[in-house]
Amino acid sequence: RGHGNYLRRETGTVLSKGQKLLIAKQEDEHIIVEPKFSKSSRLTQVPYHVEMLPCYEYFADGIKHNPAMESLKITNHNLPPSPWLENSILSVLKVFSNEHGRMSMLELSNCSLSDDDISSLTKFLDGNKTIT
Repeated sequence: RGHGNYLRRETGTVLSKGQKLLIAKQEDEHIIVEPKFSKSSRLTQVPYHVEMLPCYEYFADGIKHNPAMESLKITNHNLPPSPWLENSILSVLKVFSNEHGRMSMLELSNCSLSDDDISSLTKFLDGNKTIT
């Protein structure tokens, strides 16, 4: 019983930290969304919850309006279900790569990508000339 209460409390804290990272201004050349977890944490990823979708949409809109962006790193976030990655992130990165030629790095780590997300990502990377 005690473990369930701890996990619920920790999940709430992690969701809050994840939301703060997503709604931060995305004005830098190198965008990093990487929550840190304590060594005692039982969580290693910000879990996805449908009520966080507005934060993810805000994040996607923020990078869409950042022509200086050269790299994007998202770590330890369970991303929204497919086709969110393709429609909200990869479509923006395609424009930045093709029109601006500035995107040089994309890292998605511990993001619980679905098979559809991986397929979209593979297709995107196959057609991309600037991301290494």
